Amino acid sequence: MKSASKIFYIIGLVTNIIFLIIFTLGLIGIIIVLTDPSFVQELVDQEIDLSVLQGIGLGMIIYVVVANLIVLVLTIIALKQETNKIIHIILLVGGIVAWDPFYIFGAIFGLIPEK
Repeated sequence: MKSASKIFYIIGLVTNIIFLIIFTLGLIGIIIVLTDPSFVQELVDQEIDLSVLQGIGLGMIIYVVVANLIVLVLTIIALKQETNKIIHIILLVGGIVAWDPFYIFGAIFGLIPEK
């Protein structure tokens, strides 16, 4: 089960890095777009509520970036310390927070005893 846990953590690490890059670029894109006065004026002319776009969009992207960054650090620590059960529990919570099933399954397989 330890090898299955390590495989899931590695797959989760790769997807975590991809999500981190995508959402960071999305965050930068939203900030650039919302600082363009002509684009903001076009949205206001189309009667789009910018407070909802800014609040939900920016808040969600910032949450995902921070959660993935935290789980990324925890995964690197977990791959170095496979025998520690606490790290699997922390990554189980991190997988739930970051919405990543690879971390959840990796943590479950890491908590299952060998025999």
